[in-house]
Amino acid sequence: MKNLKSEKGSITLFVLFSTIFFIMFLTTAYIASTNTERAQQESIARTKEIYEKDYENREEIYNSYIEESLPTGHKQLEYIESTGTQYIDIGIIGKYGLSTYARLSVSNTTNENKVLLGSRSGGDTRIYLGYRQYNSTINIGYRTEITSSTTPVRNVISEYKYSLNNGYAKVVKDGVEILSQTIETNYTNNTNLYLFGNNYGGNLNNAISCKLYSFKLYDNGTLIRNLIPCLDTAGVPCMYDTVTKQSFYNAGTGEFKYKLKQGVLPTGYKQLEYIESTGTQYINTNIHPVNHRTEVEFEITSLVNRLGEPVFGVDQYVSGDSKHRYHFTIYNNKYYWAVTTGENNAGTYTTGKHRVIYNDTENNVYLDNELIGNTLGVNISEGNVLFGYRKANDLYFHGKYYSCVITDNLTEQIILNLIPVLDENDKPCMYDLVSKQSFYNQGTGDDFVAGPEV
Repeated sequence: MKNLKSEKGSITLFVLFSTIFFIMFLTTAYIASTNTERAQQESIARTKEIYEKDYENREEIYNSYIEESLPTGHKQLEYIESTGTQYIDIGIIGKYGLSTYARLSVSNTTNENKVLLGSRSGGDTRIYLGYRQYNSTINIGYRTEITSSTTPVRNVISEYKYSLNNGYAKVVKDGVEILSQTIETNYTNNTNLYLFGNNYGGNLNNAISCKLYSFKLYDNGTLIRNLIPCLDTAGVPCMYDTVTKQSFYNAGTGEFKYKLKQGVLPTGYKQLEYIESTGTQYINTNIHPVNHRTEVEFEITSLVNRLGEPVFGVDQYVSGDSKHRYHFTIYNNKYYWAVTTGENNAGTYTTGKHRVIYNDTENNVYLDNELIGNTLGVNISEGNVLFGYRKANDLYFHGKYYSCVITDNLTEQIILNLIPVLDENDKPCMYDLVSKQSFYNQGTGDDFVAGPEV
C-alpha cells in the first residue's frame, strides 16, 4: 500500500510539473506572438505615417537616397549643363534593345540638329536616344531618322522615354506617347554612344546644349547606367553612375556648367556663374600653400595693370632665398607662373575662361590640362590671395572667378571649395562648401561685381 501511495504521488508531481511547463510554454509563445504582432503593427503605422507625411516630399526622399549612393566627398547637383562642346563616352555601343529615361531642358539655340545620346558609324547606322531634335520635330534614330509630329519646346524641363524594344521604336514625352513605329530587331552599329552628342565615326557631332537633371539607360529592361549629376572631390562636375560606381567626365572641350541642389547654400543665398574684380578687390584664403593642390577657374577682363594681372598668389621673396614665391599672373600678353623660383614664361595669353592648377607636392603646374612647368618645394607662411597676390606692393586683378578648390595633398581632403554667390543681402562673395562660411572683399573700393544667377 505504501508503494502504491508513493507511485501515485510521483505521478501527481509529474502531471503537475508537466502542466506547469506546458502553461509556461504557451505563455511564452503568446507573449512572443503578441510582441511580434505589436512590432508589425507599429512598423505598419510608422510606414503609413511616413508615406502620408512625406508624399509631397517624395523627391527629397529620393534625393536623400541618391546622396547616400554617392562616394564620400561627392555633392549631388540639380543639373549639369552642356554648351555644345562637351560630351561623355558612356562605354555602351548603340544597338537594338536599349531604352532611356532622361529629364532635361533643351537650351535656346539656333542649332536644330541635336542628339542627347547617339552613335553612328556612317550611312543608315543611327542610334539616337534620350532626345533627338531634327527639322523642328522630336525624332528617334534607328538606322534611319524616324520622325514624329511633335514640335520641341525649349527651356522647359521635360521627361523623355526612348525605347528600341519589342519590335518598336517609341518616344514618350511627359507620359504621352508621341512616336511609335515597327522596326527590325537585333541591329547594332558597334559604335560607342556619346552623351550630349552623337559619336559619328569617333568625332562629336550634333552636340546638344541642355541642362540634364538625370539619365538612365536600360538594356532589355536591365538598368546598366544610372547617371547622377554631381561634383567630385576636386569640385569638377561629372555624371556619377550608381550601377558601375564610377564617375564619367567631359571628354570634349570647355567645361560643364552646373547648379547646386537646393539646401546646399544657406537660406537666401543665390548661386552665380562668377563674381568679378575691377582691380581693387581681393580675398585672403588664409591657407598657406604648402603640400596643396590649388585649382582656379578664371577669366581676364582687362590687361590694364602695368605690373601684370595676378590671378592668385603670395610673394614673400627674401634676398638669397627664393622659396617664398607662389603666384600665377598675366603680363605683357603672356602667362607667368612662379613657385619658389623667379617668373617662368608659360606661353601667350588667350582670352576666355581658363583653369590653372598648382600642385606643389607633385611639383607640377597645369593650364587648361596642359603641363606648363615643374616646381620645387615651397615654403610660404602667409595665406594665399585670390584676385591678386600679396607682396611689398599689393597687386590686384581685373577679371572673373568661377571657382576655386584647394586640396590638402597629405590628407587628400578638400579644405576649400569656393563658389560665387549672392548672400542673403545680395552682396557678392565666395561661399565655401567645406567650412560653410562666406569670403568677402578684403580690398578697397566697391564690392565684387555679380555675374548672372545660375
